[in-house]
Amino acid sequence: LESLGKGQIGEGEEGVKITLVAPPSYVFVCSSLDKNKGINLLKESIGIVRKEIEAKGGKCDVKVEPRAVSQREDDALAKMMEDYERENQEIGGDDDNDDLEAEEQDDI
Repeated sequence: LESLGKGQIGEGEEGVKITLVAPPSYVFVCSSLDKNKGINLLKESIGIVRKEIEAKGGKCDVKVEPRAVSQREDDALAKMMEDYERENQEIGGDDDNDDLEAEEQDDI
């Protein structure tokens, strides 16, 4: 997480924000009125994070290169992130102790 924090560069609204999608996948987002400036800021951020992760023996794969997106694509990303978050939440009735209780009942 420290490596990701170093990738949050830029100022104010034009800063890079890094959001967890589902471990170990993250999304880098930057809003900018200047498309090229925003893309370059994202590339710089990814470079910083990659360098930090690799220095610690890790690996950083970029699934999609930085690019400008439309509002429709941005909305689709938000929905995808919500879906991943919902899938990662523990389902009601899901309890790690259920298996233990079943084993204990078998011993009786």
